[in-house]
Amino acid sequence: MPQANDSDDTPTSDDSLPAAGKAKGASDAAAAGTTGDHGCIRLPELVDFTVCEDLAARIGAARHSALEVDAEKVTFLGTLGLQLLLSAHAQWQRDKAEFTVSNPSSGFLDGLKELGVSDSVFDS
Repeated sequence: MPQANDSDDTPTSDDSLPAAGKAKGASDAAAAGTTGDHGCIRLPELVDFTVCEDLAARIGAARHSALEVDAEKVTFLGTLGLQLLLSAHAQWQRDKAEFTVSNPSSGFLDGLKELGVSDSVFDS
């Protein structure tokens, strides 16, 4: 039976992430930033499960305001990353706020195609 830990070493939410969450791509997620009057999030090269928690937090922080997602550097778009972007796009539509994906790289467009999603999915 585990014993209670009375020390002040309680992990924060970031400390409790599994090692995979801080592996490849995690440093890319740190490069994603929000700037300007409206939010602009620059996607990392690898948009896979390792960056989705941070990306979701950044997207959520921009809710109820215009959001531009810059996909210029994306070389890989994974299923979970796409699901996150599609969900955010739908939420912004419900909120009647602007959500755009700008500068889609060939890697981003290839990811959409491989996952069976039209490259115009974010146009509306």
